[in-house]
Amino acid sequence: MRVHRLSPMVRIAQSCIAVLVVLLVREDFRSFILNHLSTWWIALLVLLGLIALTWVLSGIWWRATSFSIGEEISYEHGVFSKTTRSAQRENIQAVDVVEPFFPRLFGLAELRIETAGGDDSVIAIRYLRPAQAHELRKELLSHARHAGEDAIEGAAEATDAHLLGHKGAKAQGHAHDEQAGHADVSIPVSRALLGAGLQQAPRLLILLVVFWVLDLASIGLIAIAFSVVPPLFRRLDQAWQMRLRFSNTLNLTYGLANRSHSDIPLHRVHAARIKQYPLWRFFGWWEVTLAVSGYTENTTVLPVGTREEVEEVLQRIFGRDMDIHATCSSPKQAKWISPIDWKQQQVELEKEHVVLSFGRIAPQRVLLNRADIQALELSRGPVQHKFGVCNLECAVVHGPVRAKIRDLRTEDAQRLLGQLRAGR
Repeated sequence: MRVHRLSPMVRIAQSCIAVLVVLLVREDFRSFILNHLSTWWIALLVLLGLIALTWVLSGIWWRATSFSIGEEISYEHGVFSKTTRSAQRENIQAVDVVEPFFPRLFGLAELRIETAGGDDSVIAIRYLRPAQAHELRKELLSHARHAGEDAIEGAAEATDAHLLGHKGAKAQGHAHDEQAGHADVSIPVSRALLGAGLQQAPRLLILLVVFWVLDLASIGLIAIAFSVVPPLFRRLDQAWQMRLRFSNTLNLTYGLANRSHSDIPLHRVHAARIKQYPLWRFFGWWEVTLAVSGYTENTTVLPVGTREEVEEVLQRIFGRDMDIHATCSSPKQAKWISPIDWKQQQVELEKEHVVLSFGRIAPQRVLLNRADIQALELSRGPVQHKFGVCNLECAVVHGPVRAKIRDLRTEDAQRLLGQLRAGR
């Protein structure tokens, strides 16, 4: 099978636009354009000639790009230097359909296949029609052979029906959701906008004060543009029209500039981080990020959610709420090492889970399955040694969640270490 014929054109156009923007900054290039292309028909002929030449040359690249889906998934591309990526079907970890901003303008989508492997374990097929991409995703997920994935097909079908506009299938999918007790969590646009703004507000305020004091207004605007705007837009992009749907998978749809549709198997979720940014506490909002085995895509499943929504997500994945009933916490002498949040540093040990709590300005909770702890580490520095405290870290799968509790009494940390080792 081949990718869409417009795929090489889209990729070439992206590169040309980036080069053109850089060239337009130069005064001599702008003068050349004004002097030689001042007549509109000459400019039109040049543009049509470039498009025709690009179409012909891109055909060579297009014919050299192919993919196949059978017992083995393979993707081959390259004209002068051939590259082939392949993986066995049983090694599939997840299949996502991503619609980046520029290809989406041409009605194209990218099929991303996560496979069991290292960090570079993604087979990205660029680009297909969205309908074809969703059909291939459904086919791949329906044949997944890992334990616990038999129910993925139903979730994928319901989601694809919603995304592709098949009203009959959509109604059937919703009816199936109601019978199975599936839950929906969605984020209003107003909350996405306000949450993104409040998250970056402290950084923006600090930059404004610093550059106002230093009387560097012009440099300050540039610094704000580069340090505040990109993370602000990323947060907004993650939260825009986000919708969670649960069965045996967590089905995730979101995106403003880049639309993404993902299915995360619940049995692969090892840990969750629940974080509240400083200004969010006035609204009771939290962020939920997951650590998922074999999954390298975005795992922030709730960028800005209410406590009720957080509880719903945690109940569906871990079967418990976000409250913590401390088994032990940092002793009083820890205030000399962590003067701000030593009272918030707590850990709860349950039969199936470990819950950590830390942070005063930006409170965080980390919830992880005891069975998924990959390693345990007890550490302390010279200052901690003097005050009789140490750190305990529970290593989980590589990702955004880190389960480390600081400044526990040494005796408590050793006792917890023994209990965790015995229960693994």
